[in-house]
Amino acid sequence: MQLGPYRLLAQLDAGRDGASYRAANAAGNPAEVRVLSGAVADAERWKALSKRLRLATTFDHPASVRIQSLELDHDPPFVALDWVEGTSLAESFAQAMPPPEEGLRIAEGLCDVVADAHRLGLVHGRLRPISIRLTDAGGLKLDFTGVEAGALSDPAAHAEMSAACVAPEVEAGGKADAAADLYSLGMILYWLLRGGTTLPGHTPREIAGNIQQETRTFRVSWQHLVPLLLAADPAERPQARMVLDRLQKDGSDVEDAPDAQTVLGQTVHRESSAKAPPTQVGRFRLMEKLGEGGMGSVYRAEDTTDGTIAAVKLLQGRWNDLEGAWQRLRKEARMLAEVNNPYVANFIEINEHEGAPYLVMEFVEGESLSKTLARRKRLPEVEAVAVMADVARALVEAHRRGIVHRDVKPENILLQMGSLRVKLCDFGLARHVLQSESLNLTQAGTAVGTPFYASPEQCAGARIDARTDVYAMGATLYHLLAGRPPFVAETALGLSFLHANKPPPPLREFNPDVSDGVCRIVEKALAKHPDDRQADAEAFLLELERLRRGEAVSLVVHPRLPPAAPGKVLHYEWTWELEAAPDQMWPHVANTERLNRAIGLPAVDFTTEPDPSGGTRRFGEARKAGVVNSWREHPFEWVEGRRLGVLREYHRGVFKWMASTVELKPRGDGGTSLTHRLRIEPRGLLGRLIAAVEVGIKGKRALERVYRRIDGYAGGKLGRPETSDPFEPAPPMKPAGRRRLEGLLNRLIELRLDPGVVEKLGDFLSHAPPQEVARIRPLAMAERLGLDANQLTAACLHGAREGLLVLLWDILCPICRIPSGVKDALQAVSEHEHCPACDLDFKPDFGEAVEMIFRVHPEVRASELATYCVGGPAHSPHVAAQVRVAPDETIELELALSEGAYRLRGPQLPYARDFQVRTTAAARRWDLTLGQGEPPRTPAALQAGRQIVTLTNEHPVEVVVRIERTASRADALTAVRASTLSLFRELFPGEALSPGRLAGVTSLTLLVTDLDPAGRLYEKLGDARAFDVLHGYLQAVGESVKREGGAVVKAVGEGMLASFIDPAAAVRVGLTLAGRAVSGAENGLRPRVAVHRGPVMVATINDHLDYFGSTVSQASRLTQRAAGGELVLTQTVASDPEVADVLRSRGLLIEVLPEEASSSMAGFLHRITVPARFPVE
Repeated sequence: MQLGPYRLLAQLDAGRDGASYRAANAAGNPAEVRVLSGAVADAERWKALSKRLRLATTFDHPASVRIQSLELDHDPPFVALDWVEGTSLAESFAQAMPPPEEGLRIAEGLCDVVADAHRLGLVHGRLRPISIRLTDAGGLKLDFTGVEAGALSDPAAHAEMSAACVAPEVEAGGKADAAADLYSLGMILYWLLRGGTTLPGHTPREIAGNIQQETRTFRVSWQHLVPLLLAADPAERPQARMVLDRLQKDGSDVEDAPDAQTVLGQTVHRESSAKAPPTQVGRFRLMEKLGEGGMGSVYRAEDTTDGTIAAVKLLQGRWNDLEGAWQRLRKEARMLAEVNNPYVANFIEINEHEGAPYLVMEFVEGESLSKTLARRKRLPEVEAVAVMADVARALVEAHRRGIVHRDVKPENILLQMGSLRVKLCDFGLARHVLQSESLNLTQAGTAVGTPFYASPEQCAGARIDARTDVYAMGATLYHLLAGRPPFVAETALGLSFLHANKPPPPLREFNPDVSDGVCRIVEKALAKHPDDRQADAEAFLLELERLRRGEAVSLVVHPRLPPAAPGKVLHYEWTWELEAAPDQMWPHVANTERLNRAIGLPAVDFTTEPDPSGGTRRFGEARKAGVVNSWREHPFEWVEGRRLGVLREYHRGVFKWMASTVELKPRGDGGTSLTHRLRIEPRGLLGRLIAAVEVGIKGKRALERVYRRIDGYAGGKLGRPETSDPFEPAPPMKPAGRRRLEGLLNRLIELRLDPGVVEKLGDFLSHAPPQEVARIRPLAMAERLGLDANQLTAACLHGAREGLLVLLWDILCPICRIPSGVKDALQAVSEHEHCPACDLDFKPDFGEAVEMIFRVHPEVRASELATYCVGGPAHSPHVAAQVRVAPDETIELELALSEGAYRLRGPQLPYARDFQVRTTAAARRWDLTLGQGEPPRTPAALQAGRQIVTLTNEHPVEVVVRIERTASRADALTAVRASTLSLFRELFPGEALSPGRLAGVTSLTLLVTDLDPAGRLYEKLGDARAFDVLHGYLQAVGESVKREGGAVVKAVGEGMLASFIDPAAAVRVGLTLAGRAVSGAENGLRPRVAVHRGPVMVATINDHLDYFGSTVSQASRLTQRAAGGELVLTQTVASDPEVADVLRSRGLLIEVLPEEASSSMAGFLHRITVPARFPVE
């Protein structure tokens, strides 16, 4: 197969980015080609990888695997590298380690190539002995492309050492950066020092002690270099170039070992240089100087790999004489990475050029606040407060991590072009408050901080903390409002004296229009003693936000109540102390459908109508004791695991409105304090009497009964989950239903279903409440009962066939994911369905929106189909929080989101914002202004655990905001998934789409078999005998397909077409079939097999589901490219990482077919010749 100038010969491996191939270039020389089909399908991954590959093409080093060709615009995109003959460092030294001189040469070579790569900003990321190649000529080769086209896990023999090379910050979920490479380099040096052995489980501190006791030493300085490279603080690890310098300078005959400071000090000291500024540093071309400060100059620069513009801060001049300057700048870079948020000029990388360190940051198109002040003199209060609120947002996470900026001033506040959107920059004087004071961070005559905005403790050289930044923010806000700083003097010493001893002039002397509120905030921030200021940036921000928008409310005050005279509102509040934890109680307390029925509320008829402002309005009507109540039900509000509430406004009945809230608070002993509040405005005396009896007495009694029962269920006091219910006891079964149930369960056992599964299914059907047996989701139920999902699904399918259950289909709305309807057959699914909750017409996706469910057969027992509640948290388990925000309201949500992908959206919002939650993220707060213009800025990621999201609604109408998980539900047995089950097709052959209906399926794996040559079978055996052989063969194929969870679609000639969800399962079946001769045939007749994957269309033909489209057409022709005993795979299958695992474990050669054999096919084809094994029984 030809790919550009390269002829692909055989697939080597595959991973998440694509597959790697042994290839030959136009001259016939060997090469390795990596096809990037996986990476290009992931937009975020493709952006990062393509930039890295462009950078890697510029890297020219003898020890780096050279990129011959980079074709990112090719279809498919690929990268071609030099072919490297040789073995890994780990494999080469598995038996015997090299002599000391060879070990030193390897160490120097590693340091040299890593240093040069880091100089360009190129990181290896997976440096370990197994990833370092030793060529046949004895040279080193490292791959810096970062393409994952193979197994991520290393061979078992080398896994221990590979794991030891992972830096602790990477193991904790952090990014693999240059510092992580240095840690790996230190561990490899230690590995060489120990003669290829490690001490598993030992910490870097213990390793440092072990090194002192080593008898086999290449260089005495290694005893100090290795501990430095393994430093816990990534910023303290010496650069690879410094390590190389030390290795080359230190002779093997040195008697006295230098101490660690000597090793480091000798390598970081740089000679002063008066040379002209460079025109390029690393990959960045310097274009123009933007400014100069105490630590160096800032330039506008271009990234030569992709043309993007960045800001480069170059450390130069006399700063190069400071031994701690390099470490100091590296700490600045890591701090910037920690506080990375939308209000900070984002950090890109740190590097050095000819001994001069430099920092690369996001370039902000606009101007500094100081330039804005020079032009406008001062800002209106509204603008000034908005700017400083954004500055405070930039510092909230920094202060929480103990990081102090120390130099907040207008020059370091950048305003994006055409707006007052802030980017805070220059953390150059920032430091962790708790960091070691061992670094020399000051020098005689060097001013630290800017005196116009410096706090009294800064001026005095005293200890600083977050309140130092608060002072600077107050001084900057003073300047914005007054048109001048709070203090003005001719000398820095004079300014320092004023900051320490004199109160600032009143703001109103310079701006009489300033409000009392902002005067109080500034006065507090400029207090002489830190204890009298706001505690940190978050406290400063909260005061500014209260000034701007009023007090941010908590969800505790929601739902907002209609206006009413206080004396007319009835208040009921009850608290129960429960043994179960809040996360155990929440799934049941949030199930308002089940809870309402359990406490005796009547069933409700719900209707919806479009809301002119967006979304829908929901109305309910219920009858109890002859009284009809009708109401508008506002959207539920909740924060998962903590609180839920709802407001009903009645237009008929004995109440005017009712608000119900439930709050769960954890106790110190692991239990829960559950508080249920009801607030009601009744209509007249009758309403009061009914509320007193039905709510105050009966309601409390019913709630206590149910909450106590849920508590007991969570604690395992009610028995097994299949025989107990958290809400209410199941009604006893009628004798006739019991006898029918027992008979049907025995029938399932006769069908050889797992007796344990059948028993638990029977217990569930006997004891579950009527609502539970009305909608049985087999995959979710299997997880709940601890059963094998395939076994329970089989029991449900057989149960539906035998009359124990009824097979149904849920239609799920793609927006709210709530069932919008139930169909009794696939034929009843319309081409367009409607979700009344969202007022949305949608085309159901059979792979996502049509789910197989079951209901107990009415002859066995009754099920409950009535509705008691809709819109509660349990109806939308993917929604972590939902809240109503009134116009001009600001609400603060305290969340506890776990790691994953989320989306913020709402029916009234013209946009949605996707965001990530990661354990390694810095930000824990997100302030959003919900307007009709530009969408709010999204943080790079929020920290997993506890988060605060503040929402301010600038729309003229109320908006409903949801925070949703974006991951698809894995517990849904969709129609597509069901169609790949052999048992489903066997038991329900009539389950098909309506005639003429064609539905799309996103992706499906198809396996095709054929006999080669089949004609010879008829010639040798005759038609009758040949039929017997084929019949047995096709039965064996069907059994193999069924065992791997696939389904036989139809017979095709002397072969079959089968479907699978899992491509690896299809390949396992293909290998099994291709490796076995057909039983009963002469001369070892063997099948030829092909596997393809892609989108298909589903339709009903002759009352059976069948597949159509180009994927099916291509799959049906694939076996023509194979001979007996061969398996053909398309590129989409062969490059799947799980398929690659299967093939790697078999050790089979994966040949790439010539281009002429792959014509008219999707991508290029792979052929595997499977060794003959044994006949299929």
